[in-house]
Amino acid sequence: MIGRPSEFSGRGLAVVDLYGARGTAARRWAVLVELPVGALTGVVLGVFLLGQGGATGWIGGSWVLGVGLNYLSLSVHALQVRRPERLEAEIRLLDDLDAARRYYSVAQVRLLIPGWLLFVDLAHRRPWT
Repeated sequence: MIGRPSEFSGRGLAVVDLYGARGTAARRWAVLVELPVGALTGVVLGVFLLGQGGATGWIGGSWVLGVGLNYLSLSVHALQVRRPERLEAEIRLLDDLDAARRYYSVAQVRLLIPGWLLFVDLAHRRPWT
């Protein structure tokens, strides 16, 4: 199951974000534009700031780059479930869509932790188990 309130996943966030309240095509396309643009902006701005040097450039650039990479990971998840039939199948895996929406609306603040979603995605893959 995805989107279980006890376990955050990038895929669950992408599914709930793409679906929104009613699963409209307009919502899906808006999110499919928003996420890659946010990822590209974060990565480019982060690299730019890193290139400025100094402590502020390194700290700010590293943080913005890390957040941009979170959005890159989220974009990949969204692209994987972008088709209406695939999105509906993922939504049916949720026990309670409203609970998942409430959970992810608060939990998405974790995207501000640089590289956090990449770490979570790698942990969910667990090739060592």
